[in-house]
Amino acid sequence: ATRTNDDDARTSLAVRAASALSRYLSWIDVRLATEPSLVRSLFDGTGGASPCSNPTEEEEPTRRTLLAAECARCLREIVNRGMDERAKLEMLAGMDVFGTLCRLSRIGNGDGGVVDCRGKLDLITMDGTQVEAVAAAAELINDSGLALIQGWETTLDGPTRRRQQQGINAQMGQCLQLTFACLAYDSIDVSGAVVDLVSRILVSMEKTACWHDDGIGFSAAFGGGGGDTTVCNNILSRTLVILHGRMRYDIDFAYDYEDEDEAEEEVYRTGLRKLYQRIVGLRPNVVLEFVERCLESLPRPLSSSPTPDVEVALRLVYHYGEGRRPAPGARTALVHDVPLKD
Repeated sequence: ATRTNDDDARTSLAVRAASALSRYLSWIDVRLATEPSLVRSLFDGTGGASPCSNPTEEEEPTRRTLLAAECARCLREIVNRGMDERAKLEMLAGMDVFGTLCRLSRIGNGDGGVVDCRGKLDLITMDGTQVEAVAAAAELINDSGLALIQGWETTLDGPTRRRQQQGINAQMGQCLQLTFACLAYDSIDVSGAVVDLVSRILVSMEKTACWHDDGIGFSAAFGGGGGDTTVCNNILSRTLVILHGRMRYDIDFAYDYEDEDEAEEEVYRTGLRKLYQRIVGLRPNVVLEFVERCLESLPRPLSSSPTPDVEVALRLVYHYGEGRRPAPGARTALVHDVPLKD
């Protein structure tokens, strides 16, 4: 019992120390803030959260979970330091943010798949790791991913792009796997934390013309060749599958505008809808094929289908139309004049 009390006391002290450190990291010289032993200790703390002891009930975070969350916040403070984009890329590579998080969560292998999601930081199941730690890690992934993409885009031009491409591509692949895991996580605090990153990925795909033939766009970054659209289409298809699952309401959901949690959920779903509409604008054919598969998978007659399944399929159709709608004030005309029938 005495040893347990000593361990609890040390963990509580570590939580307070990490909390204080996160407030001062922006003032510390970046060379000291990124010192390998400090970064390693912070990642060790991030991966040391407690599992859920009772998944069916809400529980208070343990001291270990609080420490994991504070360590992740410290890492975020380091990642968010203001500096040149290329210097930020070098810092992310030196800290090995994405590689370490993949190892902690056991996500990712050579072909981009998921090996074992039950690591020290479980990004898949609700009862694997207490959600406070997972949410803090998701925020770290979001901020690190935004910085990575911003820096990656600066390497697309200039003499250094080929030399840096291999290392950056590896980070991009790891970042994507972590982002997908968080987006699909069954908690708004975790999934909602990476919505901005997913949106930024889609913007970058459009901005860098991921299917052009110079071999440096998104296709090249994820293993595709010049002019190969398969990789990008697979990324969009996987995103659509996750959005379809996350946009589905529970059968007992009843919106109460006075309930803060449900109001927060509606804000989150608005973000998902915008992501979906952005994909519609980017690759409408990919989305249309996905919607067709969703509709074909519904049982016949529709009256025998669960209401949430029908509802989410209809919303996919409706939001597809919204995504294809011209912007207000745009000068448009029908490609084919379809005559009205009686």
